[in-house]
Amino acid sequence: MAAIIKQLKAEHIKTYFVENQTDPRLVKQIASETGAQPGGELYPEALSAANGPAATYVAAFKHNVDAMLATMK
Repeated sequence: MAAIIKQLKAEHIKTYFVENQTDPRLVKQIASETGAQPGGELYPEALSAANGPAATYVAAFKHNVDAMLATMK
């Protein structure tokens, strides 16, 4: 974990994302050590509920791209 934190600091990473299927605690801990801010939840392997932002593969892809682009503005 120390190596990851060191690399993120060296590369000036400012944003992090959490996958919808993972426990976000480790990501948040690393972020707190590096000063990175949350960019949102991504759906790389699983869809959201039917009424969620990534109910289909196409919707998931669009959601992920939109979430990443929003952090680049």
